[in-house]
Amino acid sequence: MTVNQETAEWCGRNFYVYKPGGGWKDLPGVYIFVRLENDMWYPLYVGETESFSERPLSPGHEHWAEAVQLGMNQIHAVVVSGKDEGPRQDLEGAIYDLYKPQGHLQLNRKIPPGSKHARKQ
Repeated sequence: MTVNQETAEWCGRNFYVYKPGGGWKDLPGVYIFVRLENDMWYPLYVGETESFSERPLSPGHEHWAEAVQLGMNQIHAVVVSGKDEGPRQDLEGAIYDLYKPQGHLQLNRKIPPGSKHARKQ
């Protein structure tokens, strides 16, 4: 995976790349806390939200401090339109399924509802 200054591709979707901080809009979507190191992205946590402005993608997030300790220096986010959480959960689950077994996503301690592993339970 190579770095593009404006977007990053995860599971076939283009995510916008942001520096950690505030100023999020009231839009639904999926986000990833990422460590960029040697031109490689390492996902640390994946989540979905009904509203980026209501979900604290800032020090108020429950995994923020741990992500910073693990070297988080970017947030990748994509808008997934619609009030239905299913498409957001499916994308979150696909990213989880691809990267959790490789030892990434160290902060995702629960299996997301959209994961193929959650569907087996």
